[in-house]
Amino acid sequence: MNSVSKSFLRRGRLPTEMDKQALEYTSSIAVDKEIFEADLKVTEAHVAMLINQKIIPSEAGAKILSALAKIRAQGYNELAKSSFEDIHEAIESKVIEMVGEHQGGWVHTGRSRNDEVATCLRIRLREYLIEISESLINLLQTLLEKARSEKDALAPAFTHTQIAQPTTFGHILLAHFNALARNLTRLLEVYNRVNQSPLGSGALTTTSYNIDRRLTADLLGFNNILDNSIDAVGSRDFILEAMATYTLLATDISRLCEELILFSSDGYRMVELADEYSSTSSIMPQKKNPDTAEVARARCAQIVGMLTAAFTLCKGLPFSYNRDLQELNKLLWHSSRTILDTLKIVEKIVATLKVNRSRMRQLVEQSYSTTTELADTIVRESGIPFRAAHTIVGLAVKKALEKGIEPNKLNLKMINTCSKKVLGRALNISEEAIRNALDPATFISRRRVEGGPALETLSKAFSDKQLWLKEKIALIKKVKTELEKADNKLRKTVAEYTTPTVS
Repeated sequence: MNSVSKSFLRRGRLPTEMDKQALEYTSSIAVDKEIFEADLKVTEAHVAMLINQKIIPSEAGAKILSALAKIRAQGYNELAKSSFEDIHEAIESKVIEMVGEHQGGWVHTGRSRNDEVATCLRIRLREYLIEISESLINLLQTLLEKARSEKDALAPAFTHTQIAQPTTFGHILLAHFNALARNLTRLLEVYNRVNQSPLGSGALTTTSYNIDRRLTADLLGFNNILDNSIDAVGSRDFILEAMATYTLLATDISRLCEELILFSSDGYRMVELADEYSSTSSIMPQKKNPDTAEVARARCAQIVGMLTAAFTLCKGLPFSYNRDLQELNKLLWHSSRTILDTLKIVEKIVATLKVNRSRMRQLVEQSYSTTTELADTIVRESGIPFRAAHTIVGLAVKKALEKGIEPNKLNLKMINTCSKKVLGRALNISEEAIRNALDPATFISRRRVEGGPALETLSKAFSDKQLWLKEKIALIKKVKTELEKADNKLRKTVAEYTTPTVS
C-alpha cells in the first residue's frame, strides 16, 4: 500500500521522486479545487460503467465507490495537504490508500487523465455557464424594470459624447438591455457545445476495453459524446468560446459602467450611484466617487486580457494533449469568477441607481437637440429636399449660437433669413410648426418607428423583452432539471453497486 503523499505513477518509468520545486511549479492541485466534485462524479460514473460492462470485479468497484464517498465527505482540503501533480492523481492515490491496491488499482482502468480532466472541465464549466446566465438574467430583469420606470423620463442621447437628440432614459437603458441580452443567447449556445462528453477517449485513441461511452455520458448529464478521441482530449475551443463570450459580455458591462460613471459626473449629473456603491476622498470631503463601477470597468479589462492569454496559449499547440493546457484552466476559472462577481455587483448598482429627471430635462432644453425634427418638419411642410433643409437649419443654429440665442427661441424669421441665403426665398411653413418641431416631447412622440423612443413603441418593446426573458428562464430551468435527473441517476446507480444484496 502506498502512502497518499507519494506518487504511485512514478514507480515504473520514473522511480525517482520529482524535484520538490519542479513539483510545486507544475502542480495544479491548488487550482483543481474547481473540479474536485466534478472529478468525483466522473470517477463514479466511470467505475459504475466498468462494473456494468464487467470489466472490473464488482467487489472492487463497490469498494472504490465507497472510498469516493468518503473522500467527498472529507472534502478537498484534506487532499490538498498532499503533494501531487493534480487532483486526479490525488483522488486515485487516496482510493488506493483506503482500499488497497488490489482493489483500488482498478479505478483507472480504460481511461487516461487526458479524457478525465477534459470531462471534469466541461462539467465545471457548464455549472459556471448556468450560474453566469442566471446572474445575467437578474441584471437584465433589473435593467428592464428600471427602463420601464423611466420610460417617460426625458433625457439627452449622445454621439461623440455630445448631446445629439432627445430620447428617454428608459430608451437608453433598453439599449444596454439589448446588448447584454445577446450575450445571454451566446452563453446558452456555448453551453450546448460544452455539454459533450470526452470521457472514454483515453489518452488519445480510446481503449481496447469494451467500455460504454454513452452510459457515462448519460450518467453525467451530457447531451452527446465527442466522436473523435484526439479532438476530444486535445481541443479546448470550448474554453476559448466560453471566455470569448465572457469577453463580449464584459465589454458590454464595461460600456454600461462607463455611461453610469460619465452620467454621474459633475458635467452631466443625470444619475447618482447609491452611497453603498460609492466612496469618498481621503482629503476632499465633498467627493462622492463611483468607485464600484470603476472597479467593475477594470475587472472587465482583466477578462479581455485573460482571453488574449488563452488564445496565445492555445494557438501553437499540436494535437493531442500538452501540459500547457493546464495553465489554460487557471485563466478559465479566474475569468468565470470575475464575470460572475461583476454581474452581481453591477446588478446592485443599477437596482439602486437614482435618476435625476429634472437635470436630464434641463440638458435637453438647453441644447439644440430637437433641430433634426425641425429639418424634417421643413421637408414635410415646404417640400424641399432634406439636404437643403439640413443646411438651412444648420445656418440658423450657427447664427443663434453666435448671438447667444436659446434653442427654444429659434423662430420663423430666423429660419427664413437662412432659407433666403440657401434657396433665395422664404419657406412655406408656420411659426406653430416650428414651435412643435422644437418641443422635445413632440420629438419623442413622433419617433414611433419600431426601435424608437415613443411611449407606445417602448411599451411594446418592454412586453416583448419580458416574454423573451421568461422563455430563457424556462430554458435554463429545463437544463438544470436535466442535470439534476442525471445526477440522481448517478447517485442511484452508485447506491445499487455499493449496497450489499440481501439473499
